[in-house]
Order: sequence, then C-alpha cells, then structure tokens
Amino acid sequence: LLSEEGIYPRLVTLHVGDSEEQVSYVRIKEKTAEELGITFEYIHIPKAPPLFKFMQLLKEHCMSPSVTGIIIQQPLPPRLQSDTIYNFIPQPKEIEGHRAKSPHIAPLGQAVLSALKYIYIKQEISEHLYPNLQEDPSQFKSLFKSKKIVLLGNGLTGGKPIGDTLTQFKINYININSQTPNPQEYIEQADIIISVVGKKVLDKKILKKDVVLLN
Repeated sequence: LLSEEGIYPRLVTLHVGDSEEQVSYVRIKEKTAEELGITFEYIHIPKAPPLFKFMQLLKEHCMSPSVTGIIIQQPLPPRLQSDTIYNFIPQPKEIEGHRAKSPHIAPLGQAVLSALKYIYIKQEISEHLYPNLQEDPSQFKSLFKSKKIVLLGNGLTGGKPIGDTLTQFKINYININSQTPNPQEYIEQADIIISVVGKKVLDKKILKKDVVLLN
C-alpha cells in the first residue's frame, strides 16, 4: 500500500450523465483505488451543467493542494466535450495521458503494449511489462517492422488513446473505422488486431492463422 510508504494520494473523478455503464467503470476505478490505499472522491453530476459551471468545478479541484489526480469520465455530453479540456488540468494531476505532451501513457495504451510485450518478448508478469518510453521504442520498431497491425475503432475512450500510444512508441498501424472502405482486406492480412469496437465486426473465417487478437 502507498500509505505504508507515507504517501496519501487523493483521486477525484468527475462524471457527468446517467449512464449505468459509465457508473460501473467508475466503480472499478474506485475499487482499484481502495486496494492501492488511494482516497477516491466520486463527483456525479446527473445532468450536464453549463460549460462555465463545469469548468469552475474542475478548476476548484485542480487548485486544491489535497488533490493529486483528476479523472474526467468519458464520454462527456456534447455540450461539454472539448479536445482542450485536459489542458486546464495541471500536468502532474492529469494522470490519464490525454493532455498534450503528457508524461503519462494512456491506461488502455499501457494495457495493449504490456500484452504485446508479454506475447512477443515472453516476459514474466511483473513491472518489466510496463511500457518504457526510453527503452521500448527501438525494441518495438525491430519487433514489429514486418508485422501488419490493425486497430479497429477510433473513439475518444478506446481507439484514440491506443492509437496515440502506438504512435508515441513509433509502432506503425492501420486504423479502421466505420468509414473505412473494404476493411476486410486489411483484417485478412493482419498479424495483430486490436479491437475496441462494441459490436461484432470480425469473422474468424477470414483471420490469418496465428493472428494475435486483443479485444
């Protein structure tokens, strides 16, 4: 536990809306925080407030010395959605890697790279699976230079953070979404498929033998 090392972090999560699915995601984060000895504060706003009120609430927690990390549960309602909203969170407190030039790696991106390291480098499950920006890019470049990697989906909470992480680690990939013509052609040739779409788009009959599928 972090408390055993004299560290007492406080994580604030802002959730706007009434989606049961999003509430369940927040509860998972809350449970993980408790296991790590992190104080978890869940702020639930059932209906979308005016943008200035939401930003005022965000600023209040950003300025609080007791807050060490802030999560904005995505997706936000359209009236609050903005690509620059994370820039209002101080760099040390923006822990999800959404802010431009963030030192943090997006959690979904971390999960994908850790899985790829486990599969291809065959490392044991340990802290060494955690992506390392200093050591891993050159290793990944060599490892995947002959691999065709396909990412299915480009949503804000799934495909985008994974794609940004792959780019950050200099891993080439093809992104397929609902607007991609003839997506089956790319899927048939893929050595690695990363799927973050909610509906069934893959048919096992067209997948290559020994394809790696992360879903």
